[in-house]
Amino acid sequence: MSIHSDIKEEIKDATRLRDRLRLTALRSIIAEFTNEAIDKGLDRDKDLDDEMAQGIIIRLVKQRRDSIEQFEGAGRHDLASTEQHELSVLEKYLPEQMTEKEIEEFLKEKMKALKVTDRKKLGLLMGTAMKELKGAADGRAVKRIAEKLVPEDKK
Repeated sequence: MSIHSDIKEEIKDATRLRDRLRLTALRSIIAEFTNEAIDKGLDRDKDLDDEMAQGIIIRLVKQRRDSIEQFEGAGRHDLASTEQHELSVLEKYLPEQMTEKEIEEFLKEKMKALKVTDRKKLGLLMGTAMKELKGAADGRAVKRIAEKLVPEDKK
């Protein structure tokens, strides 16, 4: 089954169980799928392929993480809690995430391959890494580790 149809099935389960928080999160995913299909000129009643669905879910996860950070910064823990619950529903549909050690090893190999020796090529490293990782690692973690590995420019 595709991610899209899995989510549709999970909506049925959440409805039966009267799990409103999960149901809200799942419906928001389906709404984003529909919006994306309309934007791309696809038939909105057909399931999106898994690659498109993953891209949308990755975007939604990023939005939730940003919202949680902002809500907690503003002292709105009630709203942060709701976003956290939605994030946990979304994360079920992400590919397995790499550990920090795996990200570090991956970036070291990329640095050698791309001959990254200073901060001037940090953008090249990040762009290449994020394309290849495609949701298998959190972008913030990749950036933090890349900045730690790439030496500062010498002045």
